[in-house]
This record gives sequence, structure tokens and C-alpha cells, in this order.
Amino acid sequence: TDAVAAMLPKIRHHVTDIPVGVGFGIRDAATAHTIGKMADAVVIGSKIIQLIDNQSRDKVVSVASEFLSGIRTALEAGTFADLVREFYALRTH
Repeated sequence: TDAVAAMLPKIRHHVTDIPVGVGFGIRDAATAHTIGKMADAVVIGSKIIQLIDNQSRDKVVSVASEFLSGIRTALEAGTFADLVREFYALRTH
């Protein structure tokens, strides 16, 4: 995540009119949360494939849904926490 944090400003310098997504190394909710605070989008592919690769057909949806539910919760928690911090920062100034 340090490498992503270092690269995003360089990318944003060259790409100013479109959102910047990160899709490397997103392996769990914590990583998604961290990257989600820096990037405009979190892209997950390989991890989902790894999770469902050896699953029986009837378990693929539930396994993927459970994983993505945790990701969504982490991303929403980050968004909410950021909003709360911004709110209190505005009140103190």
C-alpha cells in the first residue's frame, strides 16, 4: 500500500479527468479499506478467482458474496469514518 500511495499522485498528475482505480494486491477487507481511502475505485479480480476456483458450482455465489460483503462493509466504514472526521474538523475551525 505504500507503493500505491507513492504512485497515485504521479498518476493523478497525468490523468486529471477520470477516476483512478487500483486493482493490484486487494486481498482482503483491510487492504480494500486502505486502498479505498486513496483511490477512486478498488478493483478486485484475482482474489475472487482464487476463492471460487476450487468451489463446487453451488457454493461459488455464496463464497464470492461473503467475501464481497466484507469488502463493501470495509469500504463503507472508511467512507463513513472519513465523513465523521470531516464533520468534526469543520466544527472545530
